[in-house]
Amino acid sequence: MVPLIFASTSRLTNISVVLLAYQPALSYIVTGLPSKTLTLLSYEREKTIVPEGPFRFTYLRNLRLELILCNYEDRKTDVLDYAYLLKIAPFMETLELPMWMNCRHRPYSKEDGQLRVGLPQQHSHLKSVRISGFFGHKDQVELALHILRSSIALEKMEITPKLEISNYLAGQDCLYDELHYVDGHRVATEFVCKADHRNVVNVVRVLPPSWKPSKTSMEA
Repeated sequence: MVPLIFASTSRLTNISVVLLAYQPALSYIVTGLPSKTLTLLSYEREKTIVPEGPFRFTYLRNLRLELILCNYEDRKTDVLDYAYLLKIAPFMETLELPMWMNCRHRPYSKEDGQLRVGLPQQHSHLKSVRISGFFGHKDQVELALHILRSSIALEKMEITPKLEISNYLAGQDCLYDELHYVDGHRVATEFVCKADHRNVVNVVRVLPPSWKPSKTSMEA
């Protein structure tokens, strides 16, 4: 890992980082990035070791963390690890989590066991959350529920199965089908919306990329 060392940060407001190597995003974030807005794209193959220490990003207000979670046969990553963001960014106001689950498609069902419930962080500044690439994996559900329960000032949480990774590599290599969209919407509606007692969650229904209108439907 190459640390970023800033000679002066008094005027630094935006940082954008793309990690082309398989470097866990959390490990990189805790090196200290003194910015109000951070955009970070990371390829994740191994389970993140959550760093220990009194890390606090007191300047961070807006975070866009793009995660490409790889390893099709035996996924070792855990999306719930990113609940740690609520702890290290206590003044964060907006959070975007575009994900690409480049792994075996396995939408959550009750037969997969109980959902993990961590201690709420009681985050008092987070107001807006958008999670995209939500295909309905168990750890995706757990992270969404953790954010929902921990963010006492939350005004809106938008969840969509649509893939919104900005890096062009994702768009070229993506192998997903309409089941990812259908399952993502169904799981988010069944497990996240039902836990929403403040009416802040909006699950977006989108057409799968393989969908094409028939000639008959177009004429109608």
